[in-house]
Amino acid sequence: MTERRTFIGVDRLMVDRIDSLDEKWFVEFWVVKYYFFGIEIHTQKKEIVKHNHKHSFL
Repeated sequence: MTERRTFIGVDRLMVDRIDSLDEKWFVEFWVVKYYFFGIEIHTQKKEIVKHNHKHSFL
Protein backbone atom coordinates (compact mmCIF):
# COMPACT_ATOMS: atom_id res chain seq x y z
CA MET A 1 0.00 0.00 0.00
CA THR A 2 1.40 3.39 -0.96
CA GLU A 3 1.22 6.42 1.28
CA ARG A 4 -0.45 9.59 0.17
CA ARG A 5 2.02 12.45 0.02
CA THR A 6 0.98 16.05 0.08
CA PHE A 7 3.22 18.61 -1.62
CA ILE A 8 2.74 21.26 1.09
CA GLY A 9 0.36 20.70 3.98
CA VAL A 10 -1.02 18.13 6.37
CA ASP A 11 -2.23 14.56 5.86
CA ARG A 12 -4.46 13.02 8.55
CA LEU A 13 -5.20 9.30 8.80
CA MET A 14 -7.55 7.77 11.37
CA VAL A 15 -5.93 4.53 12.49
CA ASP A 16 -8.47 3.18 14.99
CA ARG A 17 -11.64 4.00 16.92
CA ILE A 18 -12.59 2.43 20.25
CA ASP A 19 -16.06 2.78 21.77
CA SER A 20 -16.64 2.74 25.52
CA LEU A 21 -18.63 -0.11 27.03
CA ASP A 22 -21.54 2.17 27.95
CA GLU A 23 -21.40 3.81 24.47
CA LYS A 24 -21.32 7.34 25.93
CA TRP A 25 -17.90 8.22 24.49
CA PHE A 26 -15.26 6.97 22.08
CA VAL A 27 -11.56 7.45 21.37
CA GLU A 28 -10.12 8.07 17.91
CA PHE A 29 -6.46 7.42 17.13
CA TRP A 30 -4.97 9.64 14.40
CA VAL A 31 -1.60 9.85 12.66
CA VAL A 32 -0.91 13.39 11.42
CA LYS A 33 1.94 14.00 8.97
CA TYR A 34 3.23 17.42 7.93
CA TYR A 35 4.82 17.88 4.49
CA PHE A 36 6.89 20.63 2.91
CA PHE A 37 7.74 20.27 -0.79
CA GLY A 38 6.76 16.59 -0.63
CA ILE A 39 9.15 15.80 2.24
CA GLU A 40 7.72 14.64 5.55
CA ILE A 41 8.99 17.05 8.18
CA HIS A 42 6.99 15.99 11.25
CA THR A 43 4.76 13.12 12.40
CA GLN A 44 2.36 13.32 15.30
CA LYS A 45 0.05 10.74 16.90
CA LYS A 46 -3.16 11.97 18.50
CA GLU A 47 -5.74 10.37 20.74
CA ILE A 48 -9.03 12.27 20.74
CA VAL A 49 -11.84 11.49 23.18
CA LYS A 50 -15.31 12.47 21.97
CA HIS A 51 -18.74 12.37 23.59
CA ASN A 52 -21.48 10.44 21.82
CA HIS A 53 -24.33 12.89 21.16
CA LYS A 54 -27.06 10.26 20.85
CA HIS A 55 -26.95 9.78 24.65
CA SER A 56 -27.12 13.49 25.38
CA PHE A 57 -29.83 14.63 27.78
CA LEU A 58 -30.09 18.18 26.36
